[in-house]
Amino acid sequence: MEAERTVTLETVGDASGLVTFVGSDEEIIQNESVGAASNSVIEFNQSALNEVAETTYSSVLTVTNNGSEAVGLSVDNSQGKDPNNLVGSALDVLDSGNSIVDSGDGSSAVNLAADGGSVTLSIVVDLRNNTAADLSTIGSIVFAARTTDST
Repeated sequence: MEAERTVTLETVGDASGLVTFVGSDEEIIQNESVGAASNSVIEFNQSALNEVAETTYSSVLTVTNNGSEAVGLSVDNSQGKDPNNLVGSALDVLDSGNSIVDSGDGSSAVNLAADGGSVTLSIVVDLRNNTAADLSTIGSIVFAARTTDST
């Protein structure tokens, strides 16, 4: 019997932040109490996923820019804890079918307009093309919101 493997990605911690993350699918996004704050996390139980399929969680993570400047939002693959380089392949974050994972250069950033601009992202777990992937090795992913990456 295969051991259960889980990956947890924090998505919310500061409701008054310049960029906020809100999950909309309780199957994969759970609220957790950490200290005095309640945080949301994306949590995948890999043993519950089909090991020979691509699983798409459509429109499950909304990111909103609460700041006064437009920003480009991407997943900065150079900053997370992903020793097996699974983010962007076995685990991907998509906007309208396009990956927003890049190596920190903002080349895959999606634009968030100032003062409430938002995007709703999908999460894809591809175990069909990554059959040996162990998602539990992903310790964290980093979302980057930079004014220099906006268009």
